[in-house]
This record gives sequence, structure tokens and C-alpha cells, in this order.
Amino acid sequence: MVGAMHDPLDQPLNDLVGHLSTALADDLQSIVLFGSAAEGRQRAVSDTNMVIVVRRFTLERVAAAREHLALARIALRLRLMVLCSDEIPGAVSAFAVKFSDILRRRRVLFGKDPFIDVVIPRPAAIAQLRQAVLNVILRLREQILTSANDASSALTAAEAAGGLRACAAQLLALEGIPAATPRAALEHIAGGALDNLSAAREGRLPAGGGHALIESLLACAVIMRDRAERLA
Repeated sequence: MVGAMHDPLDQPLNDLVGHLSTALADDLQSIVLFGSAAEGRQRAVSDTNMVIVVRRFTLERVAAAREHLALARIALRLRLMVLCSDEIPGAVSAFAVKFSDILRRRRVLFGKDPFIDVVIPRPAAIAQLRQAVLNVILRLREQILTSANDASSALTAAEAAGGLRACAAQLLALEGIPAATPRAALEHIAGGALDNLSAAREGRLPAGGGHALIESLLACAVIMRDRAERLA
């Protein structure tokens, strides 16, 4: 998705883009919003994901932008990736799941679309999917074994779910199964087992719900790992 913004983030993001274009000057090539914010589906607890593409990473100019980015990190829950333009091919191969999400859900806020011609090789997509799902599994197992705090488990579940959504969308795409959004992809795989995810993100889970949700996420991640292992 590439186009104009139409939601309450418009003005804060426009202000940030203006500050960045001034601070980074001719080093700045592109600013791209991706994820739920690019779709206009962002909630109060959602992160604002952004990629900044520069010709070169110049410390003086980056320092000039630091204050505005620090404020945006708090006000917009900004999560930022800064890439030099010649790093894009390597980053796409190394982080295929994330870039698959960027290719599906993005909005260019400044400059040209740096990902318009990007194609993720299937072998790289499969390998990185397997790695990403295994990483989630290991994190969830650790949480199950070490956390006696239900609230902490709920927070971990909410954080892990974001990564699993992107993995689910990638898995279905590689299987040739269309899914409208990463959230829909995860629901397609998990069924009703993860109905409490929204409550976890908003701190509304009932007592004991965090531990139960972690266990459901782990079961879903194992299913995804097994399906990813069968991809060729």
C-alpha cells in the first residue's frame, strides 16, 4: 500500500517527516511507514513502524534528528529501522519475514518507494521463516519455565504475537493461501485459541489468562514450525 495518510497520525507523522527531511537533508532518500499504521488499523497500544532509507549514515545529521525521534518514540510508540540504500538487498534476505510484511503493508511518506522492485527469494523466505518461528518458540518456552507473574506472561504473549502474525502471513503466502492481514493469517492458523490476544495487549486479561495465552501461543508456534519445515 502506497499513498496518502487519512488517520489521526497524519499531523504528528507529517511533523516528524518535516524534521527528518531538514536534519538529514540530501542524505535522506525515503521514509516508509509499514504495518498496521500504514493500513490505518493502528490501535492505542500498537507500535508505529517506520523505515528510513539514507544514502549514507552521517553521525552529525543523525544527531540533529535524535531529539525528534526520541519524542516520537514516546508519543507515537515509534519503532525505527534505518537502512543505507545499498544495504537493502542484504537486509531483505536476512530479515525476509519482516520485509514480506513491509512489502504487503507500507506507505511512502517521503521520497520514492525503495521497495517497489524488491523480490524476496523463496529459499531465503523459507529459511528466515523457520528461524523466526523457532526464536518465538524458544522465548515462549523460557517464559513458561521462568515466570511466576501472570501479568508478565500477558505482556510477553502480546509481544510474541506480533512476530507470530508476520510469520503466519509469510507461512500462508508460501503455502499459496491468501490472507487479508497478518492478524487474519494467525487467526486462520490458530482458530479461536488466541481470542484473548487483544485483551492481553490492553491489559484486560482475567487472572491466569497470561499463562494460558502463552501456552496457546506456543502450541500455535509449534504448528507453524512443523508446517514451515514441510515447505520446499
